[in-house]
Amino acid sequence: FGLTDPPEVVTSNCPKKGGSVLKRGVHNYQPRAGFHPYRRKVNQYENDQKKAVKDIQNGIPYRAVFQKLEKASIPKNNHIYSSAIKQMGGNYKEALRLLNQIKHHSIPNTYTYNTTISACEKAKNCDKAIELLQEMKHHGIPTDTITYNATISACEKARNCDKAIEIGRAH
Repeated sequence: FGLTDPPEVVTSNCPKKGGSVLKRGVHNYQPRAGFHPYRRKVNQYENDQKKAVKDIQNGIPYRAVFQKLEKASIPKNNHIYSSAIKQMGGNYKEALRLLNQIKHHSIPNTYTYNTTISACEKAKNCDKAIELLQEMKHHGIPTDTITYNATISACEKARNCDKAIEIGRAH
């Protein structure tokens, strides 16, 4: 568990204190330096979350991965949700449902919104892509070139070039 060897009395000569000092004993058992009792659990969560992202990226259905995470009481982070949204392809309704789930757990980030806007692009849903772009601006979530390119592309694919040009000029 990251603790030092079994407790024992260790003394050290401490010139400033003028004698020997009890460093560690049966009643003063200290973990090794740098050990934090909760860090192990956090690191394990992070490893499990990274594995979940890889599983989704490798084609394992996100619902199966989510069930595993829930069984193990591992929280889902934005990266896991973003990978699941990316797996949706053009199923923008499911992508929007996942985006709404994120909002119950944390604040979606730029990448999460970008993947959702990309799902709208693949579904040729210009209006929803624009709505998401406006939502990002309203909530102060930073937009980037990918955000605008995906939104413009969604409008182009929906044959709504006027909106695409308008977004391009506004950026």
